[in-house]
Amino acid sequence: MEPFKKSIFDKPFKPIYQGLLVLGIYLVFLGMILSLKSFNWIAFEPMDYWKYATSMILFYVMLCCVFCFSTKEKMIYYRDSIFTYIILLVLFSGISQWLSKLSIFEAESYSWILTVFSIIFIVMLTIINLVRKIVEIAIKQDNKLTHEK
Repeated sequence: MEPFKKSIFDKPFKPIYQGLLVLGIYLVFLGMILSLKSFNWIAFEPMDYWKYATSMILFYVMLCCVFCFSTKEKMIYYRDSIFTYIILLVLFSGISQWLSKLSIFEAESYSWILTVFSIIFIVMLTIINLVRKIVEIAIKQDNKLTHEK
């Protein structure tokens, strides 16, 4: 009878699905931008392609870190999320390079931004893993104390 007891975090949300979601959002957004640009309704700089690609990469990092807490198989989740991150990075860089006609090294500081996002992603996964370990240890200690009384 309690319909609100279910949470989105109760269901496994694999990193590949998160990556497909982010890619889908990016392609829809890109389609809207290109159609508006073809009608000359908006002015669009070549660097804007890189800006939106990096923002979608950051969205994937945040999405992945949020759903990382609810996974049961941590190492498989981490592996899949890193592989999906690399695939998204290559796809978004390729699309942005193709549309803007600028390589990642010609695109101002976006190569450094993506490098920082990659480091942040690994650090966040590490922090989340450590927090989970600490919580597991605390739960074990609490169970030991409760059963001793």
